[in-house]
Amino acid sequence: DWQREITPIYREIDAIQAAATARFPAWDAALVEAWTPPTEFTPATKFGRLSLDLTKPPAALPKDPRLALPGPPQVSLPLALTFPAEGSLLFETSDSGGDSVIGTVNNIILRLLSTTPPGKLSFTIIDPVGLGQNFSGFMHLADYEESLINRRIWTQRDQIEERLAELSEHIEKVIQMYLRNEYATITEYNEKAGSVAEKYHFLVVADFPANFSDIAAKRLQSIAQSGPRCGIFTLIHWDLRQPKPDGFVPEELRKNSLCLRRAGNEFVLNKQQTELGATLALDPPAPPDLAVELIHKIGKSSIDSNRVQVPFSQVAPPPGEEWTGDTTNELRIAVGRTGATKLQYLAIGKGTRQHALFAGKTGSGKSTLFHVIITNLALTCSPEQVQFYLIDFKKGVEFKCYATKHLPHAKVVAIESDREFALSVLQRVDEELKRRGDLFRKLGVQDVAGYKREGGTEPMPRTLLLIDEFQEFFVEDDTIAQGASLLFDRIVRQGRAFGIHVLLGSQTLGGAYSLARATLGQMVIRVA
Repeated sequence: DWQREITPIYREIDAIQAAATARFPAWDAALVEAWTPPTEFTPATKFGRLSLDLTKPPAALPKDPRLALPGPPQVSLPLALTFPAEGSLLFETSDSGGDSVIGTVNNIILRLLSTTPPGKLSFTIIDPVGLGQNFSGFMHLADYEESLINRRIWTQRDQIEERLAELSEHIEKVIQMYLRNEYATITEYNEKAGSVAEKYHFLVVADFPANFSDIAAKRLQSIAQSGPRCGIFTLIHWDLRQPKPDGFVPEELRKNSLCLRRAGNEFVLNKQQTELGATLALDPPAPPDLAVELIHKIGKSSIDSNRVQVPFSQVAPPPGEEWTGDTTNELRIAVGRTGATKLQYLAIGKGTRQHALFAGKTGSGKSTLFHVIITNLALTCSPEQVQFYLIDFKKGVEFKCYATKHLPHAKVVAIESDREFALSVLQRVDEELKRRGDLFRKLGVQDVAGYKREGGTEPMPRTLLLIDEFQEFFVEDDTIAQGASLLFDRIVRQGRAFGIHVLLGSQTLGGAYSLARATLGQMVIRVA
């Protein structure tokens, strides 16, 4: 019985120790030199060790030599946070925490950064007493990708409240948009999501509750409770000398964290550890020079890591289904991903969803989105279902490809994008509006669907007028601007009934001259 019970336990302890040593080796120059960005998230982070000497009470080893242990009587096991089951840590001390607590938290942050793929991790660090000094080494990350540490280390009362409000909003978004009742945790969601997987967030707090308002303390409690399921974990040092904020329930924080309490000069994990006589040792942090060198390497590997790229093949129609789309009742086209498995659609032609406004700074992806809309529509629908009038004020370079390759859906591609020519395109669309109006009146119908029902013989494709940087129409207050404003207003107000839709892109909606507010008000699809 002894051999059957004890030998497998020793074998398991050896395996666990070997795995921890391989995954979390001691910090040294060779490790930092050889570090490369990992490709997969490590679901655990080692930060200490529990040791037990079986020769000391209360352990009672049998005296019979036949019942010898299959290994040394001193056994130890790594102590680790595991994600998403037990990823939060709470230190409780009756002082400022000192080097052991801050050193351990710094060590955990560095381990997390070094064992997680670039861009899949984000920290919000709160250090109200140390004013950022406790975690200053990680500010080097902000030189490469400031989102890794949420721009800076936060210290002031109102800043703390704002950052916790942001995290609470993120939890709401993840629960309502991504998890719903489909996924138990963000880890499950991420396995399906691929390139649109959500980051893991870590909220690091030193010297709680210093500078915490009652509202901030309640938010922290809520984050500790609901966060782990949504990929938000807490690393908190609690200074027990400070008065508790009103309405704060300590047990809520404790039951959602791995708790370490300082007893004398040692940390205790739980009552069982004390009863067994086990000792807890925290891992030493990396030497400062090595830590800084590694942080710089991690920072360099994280540049542009926030870019999420979804292959076009994920939104394009499957092979064999090209030109099968029908736009009689609505034009509906996939432009990207939402959630783990769903597609995000741009839907035009029903109710008030008739025209779209796209706004964003230069380089934010407006032109890319226009290309996705044009290309995917051209693949999904035949020229009898959809046609384009394309105007590009970026010197005509963006839409030129549709002209040179003779895209059959493109009625007009304005590659010489001067204002006069662009105005003539608006006039051409206005003529199409009048022509369709005459056809519809003859048949006594009110929309495209009615026209097709009543046996209209002429093809009636949905017509999209796409203009990138449309503000160029209004750079001067002249006859061109006035003419464009009138035509826009007529096309936007009347186009709905005749299957004519306007999609406008711009870097700004401000400026001295612009499209009339009443016209903009009709464009209810807004993409920022």
